[in-house]
Amino acid sequence: MYQKWIKNLNKEQKKIVEDQKNSIYVLAGAGTGKTKTLTSKIIFLLKKLNIKKENILAITFTNNAAQEMKNRLQEILKEDFSDLNVETFHSLSNKILKKYKNKEFFSIVDEQDSKNIIKEQIKEHNFKTKFSINQIKNCISLLKTQKIKKKIMEKIKSKNKEEKNKNFSNKDFIQNYEFIPNYEEIKNIYKKYQNFLIKNNLMDFDDLIINNYQLLKKEKLIAEFYQKKFIYILVDEFQDIDIIQYQIIKILGKNNILFVVGDPNQNIYNFRGSDIICSHLFLKDFRATIYRLFKNYRSTQNILSKSNLLIQNNCKNEKIFQNKLESVLGPGKKVFYKNFFNSSLESEFITKEITKIINTEKYFYKDVAILYRINELRKEIENKLIIHNIPYQIQDFISFYNKKDIKVFINYLKALINPKKDFYLKKIINIPARKIGTKTIKKLEEKALDKNISLFEVINDEIKNKSIIGKKVKNFQEKFQEISIIIQNPKKCQLSNIIFLIDNIIQYSSSFSLNKKSNQEEIKIKKKELEKNLIRLQNIFAQYKFTDKIDNLLDKVSFIIEQINLYSENEIDNNKNKILLSSIHKVKGLEFKIVFFIGLEEKTFLSQKNNFINNKNNNYIEKEIEIEEERRLAYVAITRAKELLYITSSQNRFLFGQKIISEPICFIKEMNLDSYKKNNYLNIQKLKKIESNFYQIADNVKHNKFGIGKIVEINKDIATISFLPPHGIKKILIYHSSLQKVIKK
Repeated sequence: MYQKWIKNLNKEQKKIVEDQKNSIYVLAGAGTGKTKTLTSKIIFLLKKLNIKKENILAITFTNNAAQEMKNRLQEILKEDFSDLNVETFHSLSNKILKKYKNKEFFSIVDEQDSKNIIKEQIKEHNFKTKFSINQIKNCISLLKTQKIKKKIMEKIKSKNKEEKNKNFSNKDFIQNYEFIPNYEEIKNIYKKYQNFLIKNNLMDFDDLIINNYQLLKKEKLIAEFYQKKFIYILVDEFQDIDIIQYQIIKILGKNNILFVVGDPNQNIYNFRGSDIICSHLFLKDFRATIYRLFKNYRSTQNILSKSNLLIQNNCKNEKIFQNKLESVLGPGKKVFYKNFFNSSLESEFITKEITKIINTEKYFYKDVAILYRINELRKEIENKLIIHNIPYQIQDFISFYNKKDIKVFINYLKALINPKKDFYLKKIINIPARKIGTKTIKKLEEKALDKNISLFEVINDEIKNKSIIGKKVKNFQEKFQEISIIIQNPKKCQLSNIIFLIDNIIQYSSSFSLNKKSNQEEIKIKKKELEKNLIRLQNIFAQYKFTDKIDNLLDKVSFIIEQINLYSENEIDNNKNKILLSSIHKVKGLEFKIVFFIGLEEKTFLSQKNNFINNKNNNYIEKEIEIEEERRLAYVAITRAKELLYITSSQNRFLFGQKIISEPICFIKEMNLDSYKKNNYLNIQKLKKIESNFYQIADNVKHNKFGIGKIVEINKDIATISFLPPHGIKKILIYHSSLQKVIKK
């Protein structure tokens, strides 16, 4: 089987797969077949070296990637690989902690629940904050990990103090947190958030990694068990790991052979703590050999030439990671670039170009992606797509498990697993609506706090005492008890019907309705969507394959819920013939025949709005490093394109409620795009002149045809102007040549 499969590999891939003596760092450029190489390495270990499945550990960054790897192996070898140790860092940490900390039962909170807890703490303690929940969550993650990272880095630096290599003089890990604006404000929210997790025996994703690292570091026997168990360790997307994750790999891989695949040019998760220093440390700690995959099977050479020109500006001090991509598909069409006068013209061009492309009948809508640095850029192009009746989907929608209706059933199951966890009980007590308001819940919480018992125990007491609150919550308690009893009866309840049993008892589907303004057609559509989602959820439980023997139904449910909590990826519906609109971060690993990469201006791409960390008063992230990460982001966007690539920028754009005037980003010049040489953008003097002539509400204007008028509303590039009779109200492009400002003398 291996000899047959090896014929599918190119020369570089074959050499990498058959190297069995060294730890290896595979420098795998975009589209060079890294997944194929990684899968082939596992086949080589299993079929050529006869390594047992249980002695191999593969670590990926997403559940989708883990499942894809198992599916590929199953398809090639025609064997069941459901029990192969393919884990994410979070699922691996969860398994180890569950095995060795079983006396300290804990539940995992997913990203959405984590954000909800932060919201609740802010509201409960009346914290005033100007930051978004996402910003606060990212900052809490920094605060959680920073202290440990600092200790690790100090140890690394002390070990390497005699070395002159700049990569070991890391200044990023500073002792204080002055780089975080309003640190005291965030610190207080963080304390309340973490106290809540501890009190409720909850762990977020950061806790899983931190606690696993501390366990392996402290308990030598546990570490030795896994070192003996996992003879071969393979790690995908190595460029995205942080220093704590690297320490976990280092502990597990002691005296073993490691095989890692990464591309520092695609490291776009610095805001999550990923660090190129981990790649340098791996090369040194494991005396690893570097192999390069440079033959690209995705994009044409014209696209790759631009990506190579761009990213070489990041490699001046990192020659060891240089990797020039070469296409096997030929030159293809030239990359298109244009700098538009304003974002309205940019969006209009894109929609017309898409229509033209589709009309050739060579492509479908689903072949097209419109990529942007920040979500704010999406709004204008979305409006234009609607106007031109072009179907689209957005790649920032909620994942299946975070859909509101699905969350209801998952939260019921979580509460059933451990009724004393108030966090989940609060989420279901008034679903479906039972007229149990926030005041009632608050009173129950106060009683629970006074008596030092759980919310569920308070509910039982109130019902026994026949109190007013008891009468309100009786219906919920009866339904919950009914589910608790039936779930323990194997004749009535199994994984194959558990979701529908819960629905029959709580009557969620039958009570499902929209607000009074909704028409019957909308209600039918929503109900149909709900039914489809519940069938899908039921099938997930019914068809779940367990690698370990679990007899008890509730234990099985608990295990599945754990896996759901660890699953955080969004999904793209590839069956729908729709254009994809997405930020760059969310399409990493994907590819499209046609890519429109929009908004490549200095003030848009490098906007401080993109960054929660303030760089003005400190050196936590130097400007050069910041630009390098943005360049990597642009590189990732460009290398998503297979056949056609359009790059656009705009001189004038509305962002975050403000008019932005900007030149094209420096990346345009670095890629030697033709339009840049033609000076297809305004110079600074012209930009300043336009800036001084900004229109505002109440400004008097003169139009060539309609005469004198007054601006009554401005929406992005469109001004609503009240002209003298008989012309009345008109909507006009604010920078139209026929319009000029009347300046009072």
